[in-house]
Amino acid sequence: MTKDAVKEAILSTLVEPPGQLDKEIVEQCKGLLKLETESKKVRLADVKLSEKERVALYCLGKRLLAYLLDDPSISDVTREELEEELGIEAKAISAYASVLIERERLLERDARGSYRIRLQRMPSFLARIRQKAV
Repeated sequence: MTKDAVKEAILSTLVEPPGQLDKEIVEQCKGLLKLETESKKVRLADVKLSEKERVALYCLGKRLLAYLLDDPSISDVTREELEEELGIEAKAISAYASVLIERERLLERDARGSYRIRLQRMPSFLARIRQKAV
C-alpha cells in the first residue's frame, strides 16, 4: 500500500474526531457549491438561500478547498473576502457571523475579522438548506 492509501485507510476506519471531514458533508454539498482549484475560489450555486446561509456555505466551501489542496491557510475566511465574493455589506456579514457563531455554532472566530467553519454541525445545516433549495 502507498503512504496515501495507508493514511486514507486509517482515517476512514479508525479516526473519528469531532470536525473530521466526512463523506456525508461532501455529498450534501453536491449542487450547492463548486470548488475552483486553480483560482482557489468557491462558487455558490444559484439557489435561493439567505445571505446568512450563503456566508456559512461559502466558509464551508473554503474549508473543503483547503482539504482538497492540502493548504490549511485558505480555510479561514475574512470579512473582506466575503464582502467581495458574495456582494454582502461588511456590517451585514458581521451580524450574520455573530449569529452563526453564537446561536447556531456553525462558525468560529479565528483571527480578528476571520472566520472558520465548524464541521460538527454541518450535516444538519446542509440538510436544512438542501430541503429549502429543492
